[in-house]
Amino acid sequence: MKKHAAYITAIVLSLLYIIIGGKIASSGMPMFEHIYQDDCEGAKVTGIIARQSAAQEIEGMVYGSGVNIIFAAELISGEQKGQMVTAIQNCDPDSPFPMREVKTGDKVLLTINPHVQGSSYRIMGEYIRTDTLMVLTAIFFVLLIVFGKMKGINTLISLVFTCLSIFTVFIPSVLSGKNIYLWSIMTCVFIILMTLILVNGYNKKSFCAATGCFAGVLTSGALYFISDKFMRLTGMVDEDSLYLKFLLDDKTIDLKAIVFAAIIIGAVGAIMDVAVSMAAALHEIKVTAPESTSLSLMRSGI
Repeated sequence: MKKHAAYITAIVLSLLYIIIGGKIASSGMPMFEHIYQDDCEGAKVTGIIARQSAAQEIEGMVYGSGVNIIFAAELISGEQKGQMVTAIQNCDPDSPFPMREVKTGDKVLLTINPHVQGSSYRIMGEYIRTDTLMVLTAIFFVLLIVFGKMKGINTLISLVFTCLSIFTVFIPSVLSGKNIYLWSIMTCVFIILMTLILVNGYNKKSFCAATGCFAGVLTSGALYFISDKFMRLTGMVDEDSLYLKFLLDDKTIDLKAIVFAAIIIGAVGAIMDVAVSMAAALHEIKVTAPESTSLSLMRSGI
């Protein structure tokens, strides 16, 4: 009865954290309307029209390489869904991220040049991989339930809550200019407590694992601040970092805090894995050898 009460309490508190925390975190967050200059549309390739060389000769010199693939496609999203359009894909082998040539049946993202009004000419931006990802996710879920049974279902629930806590609570808190250090720590605490209670139950083993997780997260945070002191981190990685820093009109986003959040949230999974494994192993030792002292258990753990 106590176990079921703890499980239900964890579910209810997790839902409250996602709902209430999401509202608090997103308060003051701009909507970022019209942030993209290009309109993106999904399309399905219906046929290849032509294959042309992308090289150009200027004043006797040849510039560019690769080929341009001109193809017909049917729009599968957007206001003009169902309309047939003509699009082009540039395949440059010298590109840092070369793409394979499109084939009939491929689903792709097309962009429209906003300066060419009414044009049916589209440019291929990327492949749509959503369908494949959904299939892989479904296979993962099925296998997790088959092999994990009830614990697998609880793991899926905790995974859903983890994703929601990051995408509906933590990220909005960043975009609304709130204290990133505080919200990243809150996210870690929520993920640790929620996951351990849902998957392992409310018991001494979960308590010991949670203690180890908190110690590991604190250690990760401490190592970040020590590294920051000696390495003088700025959080500036590329031009996207600069864009993020001045994303808000009335305040700047702390890039160093984002590095801190990335480290401790990214470390939570590995820390929980080690902490739960050690707690489970030492619990088995204690069950098998009840006469084991705390000191001997600590030595075994080390």
